[in-house]
Amino acid sequence: RKDGKTGKLSTASVRRRLVAPKAALNYLNDTEGLGYHIKAQKIRSDGKEKQTYRIPQDEQLELMTYISNEEAPGYAQWKELFILIAIQTGAYASELQRAEHSLLVLDTEPPYLVLHKRAKTKDRPRVVPLVFAINRLRYLANLIKDSSGLLLGASNSPERKDEGQISNELSKMMKVINPRATPRTLRHSFAHNSDVAGIKETDKSVLGG
Repeated sequence: RKDGKTGKLSTASVRRRLVAPKAALNYLNDTEGLGYHIKAQKIRSDGKEKQTYRIPQDEQLELMTYISNEEAPGYAQWKELFILIAIQTGAYASELQRAEHSLLVLDTEPPYLVLHKRAKTKDRPRVVPLVFAINRLRYLANLIKDSSGLLLGASNSPERKDEGQISNELSKMMKVINPRATPRTLRHSFAHNSDVAGIKETDKSVLGG
């Protein structure tokens, strides 16, 4: 290990570290037409891996219906907006908490969200297309818009609520659909949806960040 820490890297950590170089090699392979078949080395499990929960698509649809119900316990417009965006972009709570309202672009084809600057390090910007509930996104974003310029509004800014508070409030609604569901699992469901749609690994890597 070169990070100065003791102990072995977990199997999951080693696999994650292989994603970026594999994506880069696949990109080179595609653009140059090299014709190689690039595979990551198989990593033997150390028996300590936790199975990552990905919200399946039937539960995603159930969640979309539930969060749009303004009579549901704990309903808030910003929560509906957050989940609608996160499930399409794989964004973390901290990313959307700092995202700027102006970077949600819904009047183009396809609509998209830019995550960079304060929402993401300047060296890792992401532009992610939005593919459903566009009219609902527009409606919610306009209702929430205020002088802060933040996508989720001033009351949910880092100065007012920390990431943990936002995640806890969202989790309460999501766990009605499945006790294992949390805002963080939306990121994994984004990857799951990409796999179901047959998105190339190189494109998934760029979109997911």
